[in-house]
Amino acid sequence: MLLIAGVLGMVVGLLAGGRLSNLLSVKLRYGALILLALVLRFGTQWLIEQGVDLVDQLRVPLFAVAFGMLVGALWLNRSQSGLLLAMVGVGVWASLLAVQRPAAAYLVPGSFIAMMLVGAVANPFLKPLELNMLRLGQKVGAGAKFIQTHAVFDVEAFGQWLGAARNEGITKKAAILAGVLPLESAAEAEKLRDTYTDHYIPDEVVKRLKAAGDDNAQKKEGLAICVETIKKLKQMEGLRGIHVLSGGKEKAVAEILAAAGL
Repeated sequence: MLLIAGVLGMVVGLLAGGRLSNLLSVKLRYGALILLALVLRFGTQWLIEQGVDLVDQLRVPLFAVAFGMLVGALWLNRSQSGLLLAMVGVGVWASLLAVQRPAAAYLVPGSFIAMMLVGAVANPFLKPLELNMLRLGQKVGAGAKFIQTHAVFDVEAFGQWLGAARNEGITKKAAILAGVLPLESAAEAEKLRDTYTDHYIPDEVVKRLKAAGDDNAQKKEGLAICVETIKKLKQMEGLRGIHVLSGGKEKAVAEILAAAGL
């Protein structure tokens, strides 16, 4: 984006009657400060892309410092032809970023002005695990910055999948969000399991719902299972969030979040 801004600035200058030869007369002061700002800006992005968590967490202040240094250096060179205009342009650009997007949202790896955060889905229960990791790695390699998983009902099996992803370094390159789905009844669980191969629901879950009693009791038990699952998932290393798949049960989401401490 800095390169694009520079090219556009040159075009505007030429249209206004300027000459390329005028660039040779510009004598920058505080060149080290400008260089440091550019190194900080692009170095931060590179480290984020390499999966350095600490830099990822500090991306907002690091980018802010880089822009501040660049604007400051251009201000100190404002007497040079065109640099005051360049300073204004950089300042306006940074201001527009802050207004358009929340700070933590637009400063994403790969592009300083990213209007979308690319994600993908994954089924943690597909076997073999090695092939599952290969597919997951390809999605992240293609640019996915977050992964939303299918609904988790078998926490132990999910833990094995997450552990494999952690060992492959995938959890440092993309945020993994575990899906959870509140079940209303044993009948619903059996239908999802038998109709959609994407849903892996252990027999123990179905039996627990049936043992709860009538429809109302099974609905409460389904919410309890969902809350228990979330609490177990929250303890897992490498997991970055929970995705509640309401499945048309939006009214239950607030109760689930409160009970699970989210």
